[in-house]
Amino acid sequence: MTFKKSLVLTTALTAVGALAATSAIAAGKPKIKISGYQETFFAMNLDRVAGQTGTGTPTYANGGDGSLTILQYGEIRFKVKGKTDNGLKWGVRFESVAGNDAATNGKKVSSDEAHMWVQGSWGRLEIGGQDGAADRVRESTKNDITIDQRFAAVVADTRGRRLRGAEDYGSINDSSDDTKLTYWTPRVSGFRGAYSYVPSAGALGSVGTNSGSFHEGSVSYKTKVNGGKLRVALRGTIEDAAAPDGSDVEAWSVGASYAIKGFKVSTEYLDTGERRAGTAGDEGSAWDIGVSYSQGPWKVGIAYWDAQHEVSGASDDEYQQITIHGAYSLGGGLTISAGLISFDNDDSTAASATDGEVAVVKLLAKF
Repeated sequence: MTFKKSLVLTTALTAVGALAATSAIAAGKPKIKISGYQETFFAMNLDRVAGQTGTGTPTYANGGDGSLTILQYGEIRFKVKGKTDNGLKWGVRFESVAGNDAATNGKKVSSDEAHMWVQGSWGRLEIGGQDGAADRVRESTKNDITIDQRFAAVVADTRGRRLRGAEDYGSINDSSDDTKLTYWTPRVSGFRGAYSYVPSAGALGSVGTNSGSFHEGSVSYKTKVNGGKLRVALRGTIEDAAAPDGSDVEAWSVGASYAIKGFKVSTEYLDTGERRAGTAGDEGSAWDIGVSYSQGPWKVGIAYWDAQHEVSGASDDEYQQITIHGAYSLGGGLTISAGLISFDNDDSTAASATDGEVAVVKLLAKF
């Protein structure tokens, strides 16, 4: 039996045994909670030089120099929580999504994540369509920035010939919302571990994005240092037999953040591994760093992002981006944000190289 199969079997047996070992107490009536958000973006290409026609997903923007783009995205979340007679906590979560994509163009609402979970002193077990153990444990500028750094790729088509996948834009390959089994350990002395297993991309209940079984793992740590909050996260993923030569695609990252008196510094390094498409042996990596300051309803910050793609037998590609951002809370769940993104995609193929600036204004409503 392989190590991966042993890990999956051990996780399942441990969870089943823990379900029957909880002490008996009176059960309560399940409770339902509805929450969500809606965000609308107004973005303009101030200057975009060269570049190819927009490719990949999403395909609804990627305008030329001076073009105005209006995008929207929102989620409504339905959460149910309950408790069994023996004290075992359980829950169900559904998400309905309205967003700009090639299929709906923001005019329709569709289901997204749907999963069930059970929790006890032994940890938490999740079953269904939900982001995995690596995707949900991350310390980087992405957690702190008010304007998503990937937004430039949507509006201005920053993608080059190879720097096209999300993994090259500062995120390791993950299983997205594929139906999966995820186990979270209890947090002990600041540490918490997690493991996700996707048996196959064709599993019902979610949109399959992977060619075969998928594994995600993470270890996170949080503590207080000199009056501030320190967080560290180590993540890794394995997609079986997904590389061009039939080998596994492996990726990992390590990130940290430190927050004190309104200031927060975040950084992350990522080894994005070999691409699922392209030339065998191609490797990617990325890193980011950012600082922000919050005071009352205000928040401002700056972040730098650098991604590289080492190409077998050819010149390497590199992508650099600086984002200046700010936000103001109007109260009652409504926030307005603005940002200026400057990017430079130094693709080894001149026809695919792009550089320019994008201005973004975002209106966010949380409820």
